[in-house]
Amino acid sequence: MSGTRLYVGNLAYGTNEASLRNFFESVGEVKSAEVVIDRATNRSKGFGFVEMMAENGAQEAMEQLNGQPLDGRPIKIDFAKPKEDRPRSFSGNGDRPSGGYAPRPSGGYSDGASSGNGYSSPASNGASNGGASGNSRNSRDKDKSRERDSDRGGRGRYSDDYDN
Repeated sequence: MSGTRLYVGNLAYGTNEASLRNFFESVGEVKSAEVVIDRATNRSKGFGFVEMMAENGAQEAMEQLNGQPLDGRPIKIDFAKPKEDRPRSFSGNGDRPSGGYAPRPSGGYSDGASSGNGYSSPASNGASNGGASGNSRNSRDKDKSRERDSDRGGRGRYSDDYDN
């Protein structure tokens, strides 16, 4: 046996720490009772922990209360595992741990016609023009780049646009 701390699962969302404590006090003295709350929703995650004052009280609680209904749901009781034995949980979005930095997808404002550099042609009424407009941001950038490059005598980043 690993101690007096018990894991309590299958809790009803309405179960609070006071009702959890009262339920376990029917079999022994309770040192603490905790319902785990989801920070994002501020709602119970459906499990909690109860720490009994005595080791035999924890064993008795498991034998007598496991499977018994609390707030309309049959609870599941087991000895809690030490925190260092459990792997770190992930949020479910790939292999990234939750709470970390996640780069945003490349691209900027788009009307559906992607140009590959983060800009796309503006569409005045929301309709896509396929990037073929002569006054798109892409075209203006290329024109400015050509002017700068020709002033410096270089071919620049749009060298494929120049004749050999």
